[in-house]
Amino acid sequence: MRAKNSERRARQQLLMFLLRQGFHYSGKTNWTEAHFAWIHKLEFPLEAHRLTLTDYLHTVEQATARVARTNQYIHEVIQSWSGLKLVQAFQSLHGIGELTAVALAAEVVDFRRFAKASQFMAYVGLVPSERSNGESIRRSGITKTGNKHLRRLLVEPSWNYRFPPRKSAALKRRCRNVDPEIVEIAWKAHLRLNKQYRKFVNRPMSPKKAIIAIARELAGFIWSIGSTLQNNAA
Repeated sequence: MRAKNSERRARQQLLMFLLRQGFHYSGKTNWTEAHFAWIHKLEFPLEAHRLTLTDYLHTVEQATARVARTNQYIHEVIQSWSGLKLVQAFQSLHGIGELTAVALAAEVVDFRRFAKASQFMAYVGLVPSERSNGESIRRSGITKTGNKHLRRLLVEPSWNYRFPPRKSAALKRRCRNVDPEIVEIAWKAHLRLNKQYRKFVNRPMSPKKAIIAIARELAGFIWSIGSTLQNNAA
């Protein structure tokens, strides 16, 4: 995670530098080959700016290489880990890669200690807070209690459910070694969470609040996958 945070900071600094110079990428996605090709073609009138760009690019490249080395090391280590099946199962969910799956498995370990999905949602602080005056109960934003790291791990992939469900080649590869029952749960999650996101934003609800709501439901599907896999293996 530390390597990924360093990469994120390096990329953000580069983007901010380009914006200050009046450059804004019009392509669909940053950090692709097309995006880097665009950056390398930019022309700066001042030598100082060209040198600064070179320095920022070098920092990004170093940070990205470090992430790749870290990811490869983690991939090799978990091949003999008892939580490998759990890691593979979580990757059947849209938007969850190996690093996030490892973190989820390592943080929780045994999902059977939560009797139902709502208990796991509460554990990560993704349930609405409540205020009672004796006559009525008012619900507001999420409690934000519990495991902050897990909550962030769930919120980040939830942004992926803005897009229509699709079984990409990468997703199919990740599902190859996963029990069909688990794959079915993951696909149901894909369908429902996209539908829920569209319903939320049409209310209207702010995208940020909609994503928090999606993360709460995603937590329920993660609990379902984790507890199903571990109960079947028991």
